[in-house]
Amino acid sequence: MGTVEETGKVATSVIESLKTQPLALGLIVLNVCFLLFVGYIAHLVSSKNAADALRQQSLIEQLTQACIEKRSELPTGETHAKQVTSPSTPNGDGSAQP
Repeated sequence: MGTVEETGKVATSVIESLKTQPLALGLIVLNVCFLLFVGYIAHLVSSKNAADALRQQSLIEQLTQACIEKRSELPTGETHAKQVTSPSTPNGDGSAQP
């Protein structure tokens, strides 16, 4: 019971000293209010960041799906090579081959 009694004595002396100095008590109250306010703002910022992350993830999934759909429409293999290559290719001497 020694620690409980000592803790009680310390708490009593702290309260007595705060009674004699109301400015210190006011500062403690303001500091606690400030900490609560900062915690609330941090919660709001965290919630907004989480919502933004979900929105970005959804947008990336939509863009990826659109790219996959468009990729299937692109020409592939030999078809693509025939479209890119012209019917006449230049020879080494600068003349065109039919």
